[in-house]
Amino acid sequence: MDVAWKALRRLHLKRDPAALATCLQTLHAYISNLAKNPQESKFHSINCQNGNFRSRVASLEGGIAVLEACGFVAVDEKLCVDPDFMRSKGPKLWDALSKVSVLLEQVKSCMEIRAN
Repeated sequence: MDVAWKALRRLHLKRDPAALATCLQTLHAYISNLAKNPQESKFHSINCQNGNFRSRVASLEGGIAVLEACGFVAVDEKLCVDPDFMRSKGPKLWDALSKVSVLLEQVKSCMEIRAN
């Protein structure tokens, strides 16, 4: 999971921090919904054809890799979480949320420094 986060940060922090911040906020929402509501089936899949998903996550190299590191797998035009993953590794989603929060703060700090 760490490799996916580091790659996303390395690829986009200097190039487009605003897009990275938007991506991280969106990833946080997906992962948070799944971690807080593991039994809720509507949070077990993401429509890859959704315009917001495509522009906020899929458009950034590494965005989908982060979701895959969190247990999502490609199935047709969706990313889905395997129920076995949720039973065995679901608690690791809280670690992922911590990482996205830290990375988001780093990106915001970088953006503030650039603005000044």
